[in-house]
Amino acid sequence: MPDQIEIGSERERVEGRVRRWCDRARLDGRRPLLSDAAAIAIAAGRIDDTTHTVLAARRRVGKSMPSIGGYSTVRVLTDERQRWLAKDTRNKPGSALVYKLRAAELGKRLDQLRTAFVVSPKHYANGVRAVRRERREGLHLELDQRDALFDALAHTPVPRQRTANIVERAGLSILDTAADRTVLIRDVPKAGHDPGDCLTSSRPSLLDCMFTPVERSTLLGDVAVKVALLHGADVVDPTPWLCWQDLCPVVIGGTLSYRDTDHLTTEYAAALAGALGRALGLADG
Repeated sequence: MPDQIEIGSERERVEGRVRRWCDRARLDGRRPLLSDAAAIAIAAGRIDDTTHTVLAARRRVGKSMPSIGGYSTVRVLTDERQRWLAKDTRNKPGSALVYKLRAAELGKRLDQLRTAFVVSPKHYANGVRAVRRERREGLHLELDQRDALFDALAHTPVPRQRTANIVERAGLSILDTAADRTVLIRDVPKAGHDPGDCLTSSRPSLLDCMFTPVERSTLLGDVAVKVALLHGADVVDPTPWLCWQDLCPVVIGGTLSYRDTDHLTTEYAAALAGALGRALGLADG
């Protein structure tokens, strides 16, 4: 009897703790991101009984779900997208477009994760016979059920500090209070193809391997510059160090400038240190 009373008391304490957490919708202290198993278990509470039954059956027989780099990522990206959409753009000309573009990028990433989760030939039956067999065994998740489960993952809890980077939450204004000067270094012009593909062709030439910057990338750069200037930030544009009259060589002065479509090589980036210092007023000459 004493043992039973002790067990009951411990269970009551645990239940009381859980109730307090649920009432406040918050856990005390720092917590890591949920494991995939925990995220799926919590998400299962938001789906219909039929889907829940199939999910439980799959778990019993050891059928795994597609890995997308951590299911908590779905909640983090969803929350971040909503924050960008909800940002106040009053009295901030040009900001609305930047916020919408950022939200669109996050939406695109979520769509990619959804596709990887919902349409995975490695984890779900393919072909009429395989689908019929899994249905008979109660193991087949229909497309709409997988979609519903993915949506439910967007409601799983994550630590508050993981939901957004502080600079992204506060924008450039946080930098204004942390430093005397804020500088935006504009993104480098983006190539429409990997420069390495041209350089590794049978007989590459400098002219053949030049590229014209991708128009959409240029427009996004213009928007970022406009917003930075509206916030009183300085802007450094590296384009003149990489291109001339809308033509960008991938080899400059014997140094490979681009390592892929939109990143400089470490060698060429180091070579620009002097030019960047002068542009920032940190170097003489």
